[in-house]
Amino acid sequence: GIGSSCVQLLVIRMSLRNRKNICLDAMESGNEMNVTNSAFGPVAVLVSCGSFSPVTFMHLLIMETARNYMEHVMKIPVVAGYFSAVSDAYKKPHLVCADHRLAMLELAVSDSTWLNVHRWEARMDRAVSSYEVVCEIRDEYVEYLRAKEPRSCKANPDARMLAEESCGQESDNRCVRMMFVCGEDVARCILTRSGWPNANVERLMQNTELLVMPRPPGIPPSESVPSAEHPSTERCSGPAPCSLPASQNSTPIADLLTEPRNVEFAHRVHLVSADDGRIPCCNISSSLVRHHIRTSQSIMYMTPSSVVEYIEQHLVFG
Repeated sequence: GIGSSCVQLLVIRMSLRNRKNICLDAMESGNEMNVTNSAFGPVAVLVSCGSFSPVTFMHLLIMETARNYMEHVMKIPVVAGYFSAVSDAYKKPHLVCADHRLAMLELAVSDSTWLNVHRWEARMDRAVSSYEVVCEIRDEYVEYLRAKEPRSCKANPDARMLAEESCGQESDNRCVRMMFVCGEDVARCILTRSGWPNANVERLMQNTELLVMPRPPGIPPSESVPSAEHPSTERCSGPAPCSLPASQNSTPIADLLTEPRNVEFAHRVHLVSADDGRIPCCNISSSLVRHHIRTSQSIMYMTPSSVVEYIEQHLVFG
């Protein structure tokens, strides 16, 4: 009713004010990561790429944790987040068709005010590189800031206000700070070029920054992490299994960033620390959900209930 709408409007206005203050406080504090004349603006868009077969609470929690880190540690307002699912051209075992994966993602983010599902990659008839996804989303979001309707964007009411006030009315690429959210293992594959062609890594880092999420406690480094750039393997935003040599699995990312080939963009790799114990952990992978389905076990509370219902109704995994 009208009363409910007024309450919702009040909540939105309070949220806008809080996020605006985050941006202004960061700029006044002189934080070098938030100055407006930077090559990347102080308004962030988060991107998470993966198979999402199916999406789980781990994927959702990683993005919420990434936003918390951006806004409360890096002091950069996040105006939108995107999930991009790989196309069927990857032909990976257990990769259900894109229509099902997109539908499940849409259900999973239906109650979010900032998370979107980007369909461009999933609709391609070829394997798509991560930098292509980042550029496509960035270009669409810049269109949104220029008051053009993008193909896939949940209407986040503070996006235009933050971008215009932070960037001096310049709605160009400098107003959008693209953040590629990934786990430690994927970050190692990128930095060691394991399964990631050097040209693709360079293009990715020219167009985005990495926000690296920590591996949950008790989970050992993977000996075989799927490459994000190979059509036969899976990409994952969180801690997940690129053909990475075992000797490199334990190499600290900070050490990899000192290598000559990585030094140039080391300042654009941000490591989310779990040392203070305040980073929520979730190990619910898509493969674990599939295992439970295959063995006739319950998957409740592993993925949103709407996704559970969709899987059961459409017999997605047989």
